[in-house]
Amino acid sequence: TTASGGTTQDKFVLSLNYTGPSTGAYLGFYNTTTGQWQNAVTVNSDGGAGANFVNGAYNPATDFVLGDYGIDTSDDTVWAVVDHNSEFAVIPEPSTWTMLAIGACLLVVLRRKRCALR
Repeated sequence: TTASGGTTQDKFVLSLNYTGPSTGAYLGFYNTTTGQWQNAVTVNSDGGAGANFVNGAYNPATDFVLGDYGIDTSDDTVWAVVDHNSEFAVIPEPSTWTMLAIGACLLVVLRRKRCALR
C-alpha cells in the first residue's frame, strides 16, 4: 500500500489488516536505498527516536504520538503513527519468514524428486 500525504510536517495513522501468523508482525516500509523492509516508524522525521510499541488497538486519545506503533491481534491489524510517504506492508516476524523459506525449499525438493521418478 502506498500512503498519500505525509510531508514530515503532517503525521497520520496508517493501519493495515493481515491474515496468518501475527506474533511480531509490524507495519513496515520498503527502503529503496537498502532494498529491504523495515519498521515504518524508523524513518519518521525524528529518525525513529520516538518509537514506542503498543500491544493492542490504536487509541486516538493516547496513541497519536509520532513513532507510536502496534499490533491488535484481536482485530488482525498493525498500525503506526508516521509522517512520511512510502510503500507500506505488514511484515511478519523473522522466524515466520524462515518457516516460509524452509517450506518453499521443501516444495522444490519434493517436486524435483517427483520429476526424477518419472
